[in-house]
Amino acid sequence: MALGYCFGEFYTRYPSFKRTRIFLALGTLCIIIFVALRFTNLYGDPAPWSHQKNALFTFLSFINTSKYPPSLLFILMTLGPAILFLAFVENPLNKITNVITVFGRVPLFYFIVHIFFIHIAYILIGIITGTDLGKLLGSNIIEPIPEFGFKLWIVYVIWIAIVALLFPLCKWYDAYKTANKQKWWLSYL
Repeated sequence: MALGYCFGEFYTRYPSFKRTRIFLALGTLCIIIFVALRFTNLYGDPAPWSHQKNALFTFLSFINTSKYPPSLLFILMTLGPAILFLAFVENPLNKITNVITVFGRVPLFYFIVHIFFIHIAYILIGIITGTDLGKLLGSNIIEPIPEFGFKLWIVYVIWIAIVALLFPLCKWYDAYKTANKQKWWLSYL
């Protein structure tokens, strides 16, 4: 996260073409250092990689680095491609990025509203499926309700529907926040 704040300087200090070159160089360098260190198994992660029964499993062993606590190799492996991504999406203004930008301008507002919306949807889906509300409202992550649940593709459909339903509300709040700049406290939502 701290590195993200540092990267903000690239956007204020350098023009687009120079920033793209810097990001390409930094991202590529991170990936090269990751591959070199990981290949040697000498430094960067407490768990060494090893040859497995086939190329796919060997590759998975190679990229299996420690996330908690984050090892040097995990950081290089994730930040390298992320920095390259920044280089390739410098100015892709289109309909998709316009939608994403709306959510990016009101992140805390979206987070707070979506929690309430998901819980309401959870209760409504429970009612529709005929699940006992006492079980639904008293359940927790440790003891899930065995008869209540959906296949993963259905969960994705519900997730996309909730995001789509919250878009107009987030767009409204973004316009409201922009129109009321004198209300400084709105910037925190």
